Amino acid sequence: SLLQDEEDQVAELRVRGSERVNRLALGSSALKRGVLVGRSDRCASILKDHAISRVHLLVIALGEDIIGVDTASTNGVFCDPHAKVATSVIMLSCGEQAALVDEDASVSLR
Repeated sequence: SLLQDEEDQVAELRVRGSERVNRLALGSSALKRGVLVGRSDRCASILKDHAISRVHLLVIALGEDIIGVDTASTNGVFCDPHAKVATSVIMLSCGEQAALVDEDASVSLR
């Protein structure tokens, strides 16, 4: 959980890898600071998958929106798991998912 004392949850970040799903409760303060997703121990959501970069994605609030920013990952971020072209910034709307590398690894908000 990335909630400050007595802070309300504004979203749940779900990060799915090939072997498991990580769920993180997010408060507005964590989203303002940004949440890292990747293989590194410094990431809030860690995926031990070699196709995922050490720091693959930054999830951050930008005004009223929540976006995902590819942090120059090796294998990219895709709005659609079947897309052929990676993108550098994705909008993360509740219920939608974006692919990290391919359909085996994804990130979504609830």
